[in-house]
Amino acid sequence: MKRISSIFYKYIQKLDEDLKMSDLTRHAAISDLTSEFMKTRRGIKGPGNVSAQLIDCVINKEENWVEFQYRSGATHPDEEHSKLSTPDLGLKKNPSGVYIQRLRILDFFDWLDVFEGEIITPDEIKEILDVSNIKVFCSCPSYQYQGFNYYISDVFDGSVYPTSIPATDRKNDNGTVIGWKSRHGSGDGLICKHLDLIMAAIAFWRNNMASMLTKKLKDRNYI
Repeated sequence: MKRISSIFYKYIQKLDEDLKMSDLTRHAAISDLTSEFMKTRRGIKGPGNVSAQLIDCVINKEENWVEFQYRSGATHPDEEHSKLSTPDLGLKKNPSGVYIQRLRILDFFDWLDVFEGEIITPDEIKEILDVSNIKVFCSCPSYQYQGFNYYISDVFDGSVYPTSIPATDRKNDNGTVIGWKSRHGSGDGLICKHLDLIMAAIAFWRNNMASMLTKKLKDRNYI
């Protein structure tokens, strides 16, 4: 971290306006309502390092990113579930009750060039993960329909599959305003409970992420 921060200090100052892993840790990017949902899920399924699994790392050198993919089961698996299709963000049946979370590391190969042919180990990869801008996504319906995708797209351009459709409110027959917009607040929540639990446990995942990515980079002769 120190070496990259020294070389690219002026760039990091600029990128601090964008979205990084550290922005989503410690439950800092969820609404009060999602916090209650998250605590319920954590009580049933355990923390993020228990309730989710790191399943893959995808490398796209042409588009200059790498993406870590996680899998999380539904909090209540006996209920009927839907999931978001991509890239259209429509709904489809989800009989498995499994959702996929994506953590995309942007400009990865630009950062890798910093090391100019040096031997790359998982330690260097972790440094890059710490300073890189990111985008995220979860295939649970809440991510789209409760407004999180809209706000993280609008504020940070931080969604793998962005949307311009916000959550909405309406008045019921008694004139009471109801809907996800007012329940979560305008922009108070950027991610769903699944992503939040993973990001809260990112220190646990960090070594596995770096080791998985280092191996794939070596296998492709990128390092």
